[in-house]
Amino acid sequence: MRRAGYVAGVTDTRHEYDTLAGLYVPIGAAVVLLVALLVVAFAWRYRARPDDPDEQRRPSRIHRAPRTEALYVLVLACVAALLLWRTYTVEGRTDHAASGRGLGVLVTASKWHWRFDYPRLRIVQRGTDDAPPTLVVPARRTIDFTLRSLDVIHAFWIPDRRFKRDATPGFVSSFSLVFPRTGFWRYGGECSEYCGLRHTWMKFHVAVVSPAAFARWTRARQGGAA
Repeated sequence: MRRAGYVAGVTDTRHEYDTLAGLYVPIGAAVVLLVALLVVAFAWRYRARPDDPDEQRRPSRIHRAPRTEALYVLVLACVAALLLWRTYTVEGRTDHAASGRGLGVLVTASKWHWRFDYPRLRIVQRGTDDAPPTLVVPARRTIDFTLRSLDVIHAFWIPDRRFKRDATPGFVSSFSLVFPRTGFWRYGGECSEYCGLRHTWMKFHVAVVSPAAFARWTRARQGGAA
């Protein structure tokens, strides 16, 4: 298997993507509103009026069309360039590999289960057909994930973190995440890449605990499997 050769990047992916959405949503709303207003305005302005004696004498404005179209294309090109620049900037930061300085978690995806290994702690969280595993991590600490698939393409998705990463057979990827607040998310993670008939069952819980609680959990679970 080959490993992604990136350097460490940001770990707060939720903030990154929320910031990006804060740019896309207003621009998208403005475009929809502008198009709707123009459709209504032009439909009213140039509606057919066969009884209007001045209809045939109104001068043509076709000669103005190239300038209007050029301005329209220029504005769209600027907006597209801005969105592409911001998108690739954010993607470039969030797609970097694990930092190597955080808590290591090996994520293994296979039809149709998840398995979480904590190599340094000798802990394994293993899912079954009847019970999904629980990803247990300490809050406000960098978690260095290593992701792999044993069969087909899966996708490691945690909606709360606005983060998804494909697990591709023959390829090992690494990334870092930080979970800023404690809490328990039932089915807070799942596979978001269709991987077969039981794809929708491929979920896992996410438990973010305080560092002290994580230390207690580690001592209780050390060397065990679940």
